[in-house]
Amino acid sequence: MEKAKCRKCGKYDYVEKHHVVPQGILKDGETVQLCPNCHTKYHIKLGRKNLKNHNFEFYWKHYLKWINGLLLILILIGIYWGSIE
Repeated sequence: MEKAKCRKCGKYDYVEKHHVVPQGILKDGETVQLCPNCHTKYHIKLGRKNLKNHNFEFYWKHYLKWINGLLLILILIGIYWGSIE
């Protein structure tokens, strides 16, 4: 582990890589640096039946970035297939 600024709480501490999109969906997806405390809290909340994320904007921003990238790829594939015919 290395010391850096936690992307959620802003504390300078040892950080761990957290996959924004779960590895089961996208193995080599984007990661953010979280302190062990924030990383553990996130995974505990993720496992709860009714997930209530107190820092929704933090996660939404990263999911939105991933979704935009996916949409761009799909559009480019559509343009490519349309130009072949």
